[in-house]
Amino acid sequence: MGIPVTAVVTGANVHDSQLAIPMENLTERRITHLYSVMDSAYDAEDIRAYIQGKERIALIEANRRRGKRSRAFDAAQEQRFKIRTTIERTNAHLKDWFFGANIFVRGIRKVKFHLMCGVVSLAAVKIFTVVGARAMLEAIASHVASRGHAAAFTLAGRQMDPFPCIGGADLLVVPSLFDSYPGTIL
Repeated sequence: MGIPVTAVVTGANVHDSQLAIPMENLTERRITHLYSVMDSAYDAEDIRAYIQGKERIALIEANRRRGKRSRAFDAAQEQRFKIRTTIERTNAHLKDWFFGANIFVRGIRKVKFHLMCGVVSLAAVKIFTVVGARAMLEAIASHVASRGHAAAFTLAGRQMDPFPCIGGADLLVVPSLFDSYPGTIL
């Protein structure tokens, strides 16, 4: 499963390819990337030209519906293009596990909030650090491993000086109001 870098919510009347260049702009503000990997829905000359103008390599599958033949990637490009399955799995996980398939709200603001909560949850699954007592961590480790997410969690154990962990966290969850040493997710 990948970590979402850029997410945009639009109405159903907006084709994905219309968002390729704006999403490239948003993405380049957040990370430095050398390759833009896209499926055949993004096979358009203006998208390819924009990516190449930014001195990145566009790995875009040919759109066979328009009579184009499959593109021949060199061996290194072929390996990088295979990560597209990670992107597809991430989208499927967002839909199946994090609210994307069952939206029961109306209005673009409510839908956007609903979906962005799912994106944040999906990203959080990849980057948790858990601080707490050993017995609690063993139970968490077992639970996380049973769901196939062991690589997403760092189980730091009890920290006598938790402030370096807290200072490096983007999100702090303290699940107890009264426990002096609660299990904490950073």
